[in-house]
Amino acid sequence: MNKSAQLILFLAALAFTSQVQAKDFYIGTLTEFTNAFHSSSPEQVSLGTGGTLGFSAYGANFAADVLNMGDHRFAFAARVGKRFDHGKNWRINFGLFTGPKIHVDPTQDVEDVTLSQQTSLALKSSGIDSTMVEDQFQSTMAAEQAAVSKLAVGWNLAEAQLKLERRLAKRFVFGVSGSAAYHLMLNGPDAVAFARHKALNQIDEDLELSNQMPDVKGQIANDVNARDLSWSKLDGFNYRASVYFTLQM
Repeated sequence: MNKSAQLILFLAALAFTSQVQAKDFYIGTLTEFTNAFHSSSPEQVSLGTGGTLGFSAYGANFAADVLNMGDHRFAFAARVGKRFDHGKNWRINFGLFTGPKIHVDPTQDVEDVTLSQQTSLALKSSGIDSTMVEDQFQSTMAAEQAAVSKLAVGWNLAEAQLKLERRLAKRFVFGVSGSAAYHLMLNGPDAVAFARHKALNQIDEDLELSNQMPDVKGQIANDVNARDLSWSKLDGFNYRASVYFTLQM
């Protein structure tokens, strides 16, 4: 994010909070370790640096983070909930939140559609051109698949957060935090796999694969990584450990 965009974001945040009678406004820097970024394994930990801001209004706490995960990858998260504070110069915060999150990963590519030799021969035995089938997959929302594969969207249904803060001066705070959340998350590769699953169902209907060759549909699904979405693919847990430095207003 360039300097101009940062300034615009800061001024917009100030204007918004002034209109909603916000209080306890803060803005600052953030360094965070988190798991489950985009399509990575839940056990894989990623490091990001960026900014954070938040405020209180109408009896609730609002916050938003923007993290640069490296290689032009970004993570955005927003939260609304309730935070409970204890202490003054040393302060402990416990909060319960919910909110959306978006991951952007331009390095994520769509896997090419290539049928195995076994599948191609099975199709050929029934007079079906395997190249035609591959082309049908490739042409199915090709541009959309390339864009979707780079995105992941989700929602932290329930997030518990614990913070330990030290007030360094009247308006400056240094803190560390940890959180755990149960989320629903649709990442790009899973969305592409679902699109291919729908395309395969259409090909099956057009060519009557299930009637002629019951096993071939499964072989094609395996070759092109086509699969239906299930709850187990969408839900999961994410964990975050953060260090931050904020200006309180």
